[in-house]
Amino acid sequence: IIASYVNFPEIFLNPTTQDISENPLARDINSADGQELTGILPFFADSTTTASSKESIVVAFKSNSIYAFNIDNSVGAQKLDTQGLGCTAPYSLASVNGAIMFANNAGIYAVSRQLEMVYIGKLMEKQWDRVSKDYLENLHGHNFSLNRQYKLSVPVNKSKDPSEVFVFDYSASTEEGI
Repeated sequence: IIASYVNFPEIFLNPTTQDISENPLARDINSADGQELTGILPFFADSTTTASSKESIVVAFKSNSIYAFNIDNSVGAQKLDTQGLGCTAPYSLASVNGAIMFANNAGIYAVSRQLEMVYIGKLMEKQWDRVSKDYLENLHGHNFSLNRQYKLSVPVNKSKDPSEVFVFDYSASTEEGI
């Protein structure tokens, strides 16, 4: 992952280099694991005082893992404890209420602001069995912030195309940060 210069989103420092140590804005997200990135979303943490600057945490998703890193420093990416689960439905990613929600073969999850993975699909488990797992790339999720809902369009009963919408009302959530 290569970040652009501050205030210049279209300009990158040497994006074609083979040696990422030549680019201080580049992050290697464990290229040795053989997984491609399925999505990238930022968390923008609030400052604790007016004198401190805001942190920019970026969350990078792969099919079997999730990583987080601060774009403002050169520290490497931290692998989150996900027990081998990642995001296998790239279009399901959505930022909601201080969390990032997404789907994979096992169900619906969120990454909280504390960088912990939280299973939020408990009430949908019976319905999740109907989802066409071969077509997870066709799932589409979004944040309907007006009603504080995460909506996920899913293909069901061996269909390729989304035909039903699952809704998670996060205004009633008891999970911290979701």
